[in-house]
Parts: sequence; structure tokens; C-alpha cells
Amino acid sequence: MPKKGKSSLEDRLHRIEGQIRGVESMVEGESDLSKVIVQLQAVISALESVKLEIVKRKIKTSVEDQVLGALELLK
Repeated sequence: MPKKGKSSLEDRLHRIEGQIRGVESMVEGESDLSKVIVQLQAVISALESVKLEIVKRKIKTSVEDQVLGALELLK
């Protein structure tokens, strides 16, 4: 089961950073264009995934804060 929290996102971002370094090496080494494009698409997909996770977390904490605030008002 994947880790939750900040470290999980940090781990994912570090993996993406490694993927980007790999793409850089492929470009410098003049790798086959189709292989570079596949790797770039993988990086884009990974970044989209991280973006969605950050948005989901922000929405969740915002809703939780609003619910807790409303509950405090009811006391």
C-alpha cells in the first residue's frame, strides 16, 4: 500500500526528477525519438498524477476545515 502524506508526494516528485534526468541523458545520447517521446509522456502522466493528488488533498482539508468550523458553531 502506498504511503500517505507529504513524503509520498516527495517520493513521487523525486522519481519524476529521475525520469527527467533519464530523458536528458537520452536526448544528449541522441536516443531514438520514439523512445524519448514515450519517456516524456510518462513524465507528463506522473506530473498530472501528482497535480491531481495535491488538488484532492487541498479540497479534502478545506472541506474538513469547513465541517469542523460548522460543528464548532453548533456547540
